[in-house]
Amino acid sequence: MSTQTSKSDVLIWDSEFPAPSNYQVVILWRQFADSGQEVSCISLPEYIELHADRLHDRFLGFVHDLGNTQIKGKSVQDHLTVTPSMSYWWMTLFASTRWNDSSRTTDAIKLLALEEILNSRSWVELELASEDRSIQHSIQRLCIANGKSFRSDPIPKQKSKRSGVIRKFSLVVSAHLVLIRQILWLVLVRPLRLTTESSQIMIFDYLMRFDVDQSRDGNFVSQYWNLLIEKFSKKRLRATWVHQFIESSATPSAKSAQQLLSKINKKKETTHYLFESRLSLRIVIQTLKTYWRLVLSVPNSAAMSRAFVPSDSKLDLWPLFAHEWDQSLLGTTAMRHCILISTIQSSLATIPHCPLGMYLMENQPWEMALIDAWKANGHGQLIGVVNAPIRFWDLRHFVDRRSISKDGANRIRFRPTPDRIAVNSLISRTLLEKSGVSPEKIVDVEALMYQYLDRSVESDEQRADDLLILGDFFTLPTNRLLNIVQESLLKEQHIGKVWFKPHPFDSGPWPINESLGIVITNDLLPDIFKKCSIVIAASSSTSSLEAYCANKNVISILDPAIMNYSPLRNLSDAVFVSNSSELSLELSKSHQRNTNRIDSLLHLNSDLKLWTVLLGL
Repeated sequence: MSTQTSKSDVLIWDSEFPAPSNYQVVILWRQFADSGQEVSCISLPEYIELHADRLHDRFLGFVHDLGNTQIKGKSVQDHLTVTPSMSYWWMTLFASTRWNDSSRTTDAIKLLALEEILNSRSWVELELASEDRSIQHSIQRLCIANGKSFRSDPIPKQKSKRSGVIRKFSLVVSAHLVLIRQILWLVLVRPLRLTTESSQIMIFDYLMRFDVDQSRDGNFVSQYWNLLIEKFSKKRLRATWVHQFIESSATPSAKSAQQLLSKINKKKETTHYLFESRLSLRIVIQTLKTYWRLVLSVPNSAAMSRAFVPSDSKLDLWPLFAHEWDQSLLGTTAMRHCILISTIQSSLATIPHCPLGMYLMENQPWEMALIDAWKANGHGQLIGVVNAPIRFWDLRHFVDRRSISKDGANRIRFRPTPDRIAVNSLISRTLLEKSGVSPEKIVDVEALMYQYLDRSVESDEQRADDLLILGDFFTLPTNRLLNIVQESLLKEQHIGKVWFKPHPFDSGPWPINESLGIVITNDLLPDIFKKCSIVIAASSSTSSLEAYCANKNVISILDPAIMNYSPLRNLSDAVFVSNSSELSLELSKSHQRNTNRIDSLLHLNSDLKLWTVLLGL
């Protein structure tokens, strides 16, 4: 932070430490406002929640406008056309609107909120306390555009043109090294081959949430599909499963994953493959063609940087997204995506016609390639299955209304979509319809992963006094959650054990205070719920809704570094806290059961009547 002694009108405070008091107003970048603070503070996380609908739509509109920006007589989407029917635009990390720990979407929305706040006030000078160079660049440019003074730590000068050329050359070299690595890494993975007998259904998912011990005995037991697998077996349905490889302790490599699937494939009715498989010479050549078509068609950085200014705004968001844009279009991400495009196109072009396909729908880049290849090769109906209830701030599930095609055609102008979207929750249907998705395109189905909840109430009277902490997908939010929970537990005497269940994708390390006796567990939630009456969850945890429906007293902890991603966000009796004091107060209360009916949140029926109708079983 600047060492000058004069006071600015506005201080933007990007720190977890208390803000100084010698400013007219302090805007908190990643803190909630404390009513006891002497200085007038505005919390960006709180402001965003107050104006969530508008800011949600503004960012989606910005994404749409950028894709349709005209550069040299063509839109960005047209420049990035990589197949006759699809634009690579939809596979870029930016258009995917991810929310992971490296995405800058949250920061972009905070900057949109900041500009609104500044436009509503009279100010002359702004001071920024932040170590984030991208945020520094964007806010400095905002001040310059408004003719205001800006103070902060010195910002490094822009790199020279020569250094930019070297950087891009480095990205291209790294991309080709990834291709070589994938050729060697996947050499033992069997490619998809269905030349003799067609499948009645193909299912695309992730190689996780399955019973590893059962797979070693040749059985495929998946949390994702649960009772539906039994129906396939009874109907003797010829099903082909294609799994995205996920590194885990059970499958540390593609080779080990292939070995497990080979054991499962001894069963007659089903066949299992990995999504990415051994790369043939034809696929390698096609991958290189697609990659270099992309590299040669990408608008230059100067033209793109001018496009990263939202309409009716003076914000320049290019500093936030420049790195991931280059990775998406030139670097290792671009090459991995080109491999996916070529592999999927080749696989789906060589198999017999398949009348029905399903995939886990999160609107990830690989899904765009799958939809395009499936439809381009004339296969049957394709259903996107939303496995967990959609969350308002999970922008992957939403696009601007202008990016939604009514008939699913023109995957260059509109985001590729499946023929039907299967949802297991009224929450998901409501959010999708509100975003502009046609109600007729959405179909209700039973929540396959959560069928056990239909029976959970029977044993609820025997709840134990244990407490369960549910971790986030990412390590940093999980660690912030643990710090708050442990600070509260040090103050309060809790009867019973304290369990911590990390997310399956998160391997830590975590700041566990051993004196509190916290037990780390990887048991399934239905088993852990039998021991616990109180569940403390990160606000981004989808499992908080699962705990809520299991009649647990759920306390969600808000994280000001990110948005409120909780699926419980709009439930009237949901409990949210933002610090250890508020958590201690909630833990001391005598909690009542939830007032919402489970069937108003999740579709539950072990007979799977809705699935039976949808799939014609």
